[in-house]
Amino acid sequence: MSSKQSVVREAFEFPVDGIPSQTFKAKCKTCGSFISGSLKATSNFLTHLQRRHAHVLTGLKDKKGKLTDEQPSLDTFVETEQKKFSSSDSRQQKITDSLTMFIDRSLMPLSIVENSYFRDLLHCMEPRFVIPSRKHLTSSLITKKCEEIILAMKQDFEKTESVCVTIDLWSSRQMRGFIGITGHYISYWHLESVTHGCKQFTGRHTAENILQHYEETIATFNLSSKITNIVTDNASNMKKAFRVDLPGFVEGSRDERDQEEDESDSEEESMSEDKVDTSNAYDYIPEHQSCFAHTL
Repeated sequence: MSSKQSVVREAFEFPVDGIPSQTFKAKCKTCGSFISGSLKATSNFLTHLQRRHAHVLTGLKDKKGKLTDEQPSLDTFVETEQKKFSSSDSRQQKITDSLTMFIDRSLMPLSIVENSYFRDLLHCMEPRFVIPSRKHLTSSLITKKCEEIILAMKQDFEKTESVCVTIDLWSSRQMRGFIGITGHYISYWHLESVTHGCKQFTGRHTAENILQHYEETIATFNLSSKITNIVTDNASNMKKAFRVDLPGFVEGSRDERDQEEDESDSEEESMSEDKVDTSNAYDYIPEHQSCFAHTL
């Protein structure tokens, strides 16, 4: 059996009753089209593969060897070497954005774009897509996506009345300190949770340094006047960071402060009516609370 006949047998389905000695119609396994020909005259079958399924023909050539000395047709070249998207192409930008979000939201390693199997998957789905390099992903795409997310969070916080934050400080196995700050708030009657920051904590784990990291992170999102509660564990440096001995925080629950204000109402009434009302002065001072799970 010739190499051409072998390719035809693998790429087409022959009649159920067997292969006729004369001309017959065979069904293409790739597209389902019926092509007329015979095993002695296989040009119709091979032409169909060259024009419609050059990648299939290329794979069969690798298995069976070279079929003919003729140069490949223009259709074959166009089919196998598709033109790649330009960087400004809307399809290229859309897939790139989806890929960035996939890596970001799934916490996938950046090296995934260098994985040969992952690249084969993307090429199979869209051969014209240009896969970004790891360097471009790190220096540009992730940074740009981070800026977009922060902007969207700021716009969402503008419609929010109050936010509760949680703060945690820990060390890795390499004894590198990290601080994480999350926010929790109600938006359109739905509880939302976001990460304000998770970064390496430099310096000693003192109350002053913790407070500095907290203020820098909160200032990024313009939330200084909307934080109502701060929840931490019971570590001494955490408790000290948000106590009255450091500026900006008041010890005691909000209910206790309200009770103190009520007791002083009678004295305020006897004072001049021109005095500025300070009854809401504590509304912008966060209340520190210990984590319930840590307390248990």
